[in-house]
Amino acid sequence: MAGHEASPRPGSQPRLMTVGTEYTCLAESGGRWEILSAGHLSPQEARDELAHRFRMMEDAAADDDARQEIVAAYELLDRVRRDELRVAGLRYRVGRLERFCRVDKDGPELPLPTDPAPEAGAGSAERAPRRVIGAINVNARTGTEAALLRYELRNKTPADGTPDMQDDALRALDTHPRVVIMPTEFALAEQEPNGTWTRRRGLKPTPQAVRDELADMIRFETGARHPDPDKARGAAMLDLPTPGPERAAELCAAADLIDRDRPADFRVLGHHYRVTRTEQLIRLGADGPEPPRPSDPDPEGPPAADDD
Repeated sequence: MAGHEASPRPGSQPRLMTVGTEYTCLAESGGRWEILSAGHLSPQEARDELAHRFRMMEDAAADDDARQEIVAAYELLDRVRRDELRVAGLRYRVGRLERFCRVDKDGPELPLPTDPAPEAGAGSAERAPRRVIGAINVNARTGTEAALLRYELRNKTPADGTPDMQDDALRALDTHPRVVIMPTEFALAEQEPNGTWTRRRGLKPTPQAVRDELADMIRFETGARHPDPDKARGAAMLDLPTPGPERAAELCAAADLIDRDRPADFRVLGHHYRVTRTEQLIRLGADGPEPPRPSDPDPEGPPAADDD
């Protein structure tokens, strides 16, 4: 295994590529929007999360009227696709978070020296919350680098997609013209045999959190052999197939090496992995963050939607 922490910039990662969209749950109060949760793969996942949050709010309702309002909100979300509601005096919305990464001939961009430093020990990073959670105006990046990135991304639309997607992207430049750059986050990418890179798993707040997730994933294949007792019990309860003592030893050694060396680009057990940077933006309009677009993929319906 060999690795390095940072690729030189500027100039070595010249191409900014769209790498997808995730969906958020937002709340607005006093003109300030706050991201409550992120990482949802579809608008419906975010709606389901909002419904779950409303259910958690029910017992804490101030009175019967507030409780009935909360119940009506999650029951509505269980039946119909609704991206905005006003509940208990707050406005809630499903929003979009666009993701980009820089790529050159060697692949996606690695962490930089200015990115969040490794945590004190392996495993500690998994407790860190996503860096986009919280008030948008507080978490938004500022400074020269963010301004340059805003300029670069302001009029950028996806290079592929259906005609409807292209039309919606162009329309958003007018309806939600303000670009807010959110904190950089990190993902695990794997190089395919044909040389392309594929992202594995979700975004994490730090490079170390990505390494921790990979080490956990590798150790999970060993069944009950995990240094964290809770995770060992979880693996045992799932009755995972034992890979055999020799393979288990290889897996554990690979995970231990990731913990010890904290690489950003490395080969392990026949796979080429890389910890990659992901730039993120939210588009704002006069009425707040951009909601899902009509052309955004949304294959699953509400859980209790009426059958046609």
